[in-house]
Amino acid sequence: MRRLKGKLSYANVMVTILAFIVLGGAAYAATKLPKNSVGTKQIKNGAVTGIKIKKGTITGTNINLTKLGTVPSASNATTANTATTASTANALSAPEALRLVGASGQPSFLDGSSNISGEGAIQPQPVGFYKDHEGIVHLEGTAKAGKEGAIKGLIFTLPPGYRPPSGITQIFELGKDEVLVFGSNVSALGQDLSGDVYSLEEMAHLSGITFRAQS
Repeated sequence: MRRLKGKLSYANVMVTILAFIVLGGAAYAATKLPKNSVGTKQIKNGAVTGIKIKKGTITGTNINLTKLGTVPSASNATTANTATTASTANALSAPEALRLVGASGQPSFLDGSSNISGEGAIQPQPVGFYKDHEGIVHLEGTAKAGKEGAIKGLIFTLPPGYRPPSGITQIFELGKDEVLVFGSNVSALGQDLSGDVYSLEEMAHLSGITFRAQS
């Protein structure tokens, strides 16, 4: 007893007691903590980080997907896909309807021009035009060219957006027929010819005439 008492000090006793408390408390927590007893109140904010979570322990079944909002980039991607689909659909869509010359709201025949009259079941295609989705203008029909104007052969005038490029005259030879289509800002003999469609023959076959419209 004397030997043991002589070697004990206040510091030795306190260290021994402190070690017992620390180790004993840790052992109790590890062996006596009831199952599912640790909740959000016991976990300090920021205590659980990504590196402390074992890979594969959290899966889709642990996440309520209905409470997740749309990621901004995903929202933009959805919009982009919709826009791309719409653009593709527009590019593949059918061209506009044929605009018949002389119909309501459409250009009129000029200088005595008219559609060629048929007989019975034989009715020629009426004169008209349209523009496809690539900006190509198509002329259709067979016309009787007018002979009343200062420059003979005027059939009708194409509206803006359906004319050849400014200052350009398109010349089309279909067999014996020769048809001239004028772009904007073209004049001759003091007369504005912008958008005019002329035939150098009495009968003008327009079907098959195509050109790119002024952008």
